[in-house]
Amino acid sequence: MRAKSKMPQSTSKTKNSEFLRDALRRTMSAWSKLERTFSQVAGGADYQAYLQHFYDNHKDKPNAKPLSPEEFYQMINDESGKRPRCC
Repeated sequence: MRAKSKMPQSTSKTKNSEFLRDALRRTMSAWSKLERTFSQVAGGADYQAYLQHFYDNHKDKPNAKPLSPEEFYQMINDESGKRPRCC
């Protein structure tokens, strides 16, 4: 015979759903990092890294706007293998 849980069933379900949400968040984060790593190893461009660089290094230019994802990847294709550079 199974021992009864001391927690009410609703609390147990809440804990399980919180655990699953957290596990999914961690899995997605790890997958995203892995995807970026493979892309960089293969020589692919990283739009998120470009955006981070743009916002970190171009704060002094208030009218400057980063490239859209389409513009960014078009620039990569046009430069035939060169790493993306904005400055």
